[in-house]
Amino acid sequence: MKYIVRQSICALDTDPKISTPLDWWEAEELASEWLMETVDHIVQHSPHSISEEEYENIVAEETQLIQIQEVES
Repeated sequence: MKYIVRQSICALDTDPKISTPLDWWEAEELASEWLMETVDHIVQHSPHSISEEEYENIVAEETQLIQIQEVES
């Protein structure tokens, strides 16, 4: 069984970033990596400091935009 990771920039994104087919553990690892890269980018480019609550909200919002989907091998 193989899986792809799909990351959208918003709920209406028609051209999400999509990985190549991966094993489950690789897909989980890649999803986590993409999530942390995106959150790090948002935090580093914020014009003001981010509180812990704001950080948690960013993580929650970005997590909603990443999906792991099963594909036929």
